[in-house]
Amino acid sequence: MAVQALAVRQFAGHKYVMALHTHQANPHVHVLVRAESDLGVRLNPRKADLHEWRMEFAAELRERGIAAAASRQAARGVVKNYLSIWQVKAKEEGRLRNHGPSHKDGQVARDTRADALRAWSGVAAVLAQSDKWEDRDLARQVLEFVINMPLERERGILAQRSVPQVERGLER
Repeated sequence: MAVQALAVRQFAGHKYVMALHTHQANPHVHVLVRAESDLGVRLNPRKADLHEWRMEFAAELRERGIAAAASRQAARGVVKNYLSIWQVKAKEEGRLRNHGPSHKDGQVARDTRADALRAWSGVAAVLAQSDKWEDRDLARQVLEFVINMPLERERGILAQRSVPQVERGLER
């Protein structure tokens, strides 16, 4: 399997396990890696490293004829924060005390999503100028995708959160 070959290269000396999920609409692979290698060397990946690994896994799969992508959440309009596995377990057991925000609404997240929307709009604009009907149809599909992105559906939530409480009439 392509993912296993890449895992052997990336995680040499580290114990790892992979799980392929095909029971959902979006087949995907989870890779769990032990941080400390057999020689005591620790992995300390940053977000950029994780994304690079995902891109390499997707490229390996595409080379073998399997459609795969490593898109970032912002490119898909994702605004939801997901609980860590320990938080899920704590919540199930009634031990989770601090609930973080359910949506990514910090300035960096808003800027990243705005960049993604500008990029999608640019793609649609270029496609719309094409002489080929297939390209113009794709431009329409891109715009439809942007309109239906979770970000667009939840823009009202984000806008409401960005308004100071005094402006919402909740001053105390």
